[in-house]
Amino acid sequence: MTEELNKKLWDEYFYENTEILINNFDCKDFKKLKKLETTISFEKLIDLQDIDYTDKFDKNYLKNIHKYLFEDIYPFAGEYRKVNMMKKRGNFLMMRDINDIDIYLDELFVRTNNELSNCNSVFQFCEVLSKIYTSPSSKTLKILL
Repeated sequence: MTEELNKKLWDEYFYENTEILINNFDCKDFKKLKKLETTISFEKLIDLQDIDYTDKFDKNYLKNIHKYLFEDIYPFAGEYRKVNMMKKRGNFLMMRDINDIDIYLDELFVRTNNELSNCNSVFQFCEVLSKIYTSPSSKTLKILL
């Protein structure tokens, strides 16, 4: 990818000459945006407790959850990013090409669904997902969509 194209792709996510993500509030203050994101996404995360987890756990499911959690904040919620990003807590899924994301997630969800089908309790369910999320070798679900 050329440096010019890479800069153009990055610019799609940030207000000009800032490191502030473009957001639905047009908020250009980092601390205020962080507070908005934390408050809104936490409230929506609490609502997810009522979701029926018998649905197929796949990349569309993941994208829908991401969209639900962040659609009030960011216009790109529920979509794959076109550039690799990271926050202080670590890298998200690093890919050379956006098509790699689908390949990786397809493989990950086949493994995950196989393990989840053997779960007999909420504890086992959480254990499977936490292992996937925290495993450094699998790159995990740290994909920011």
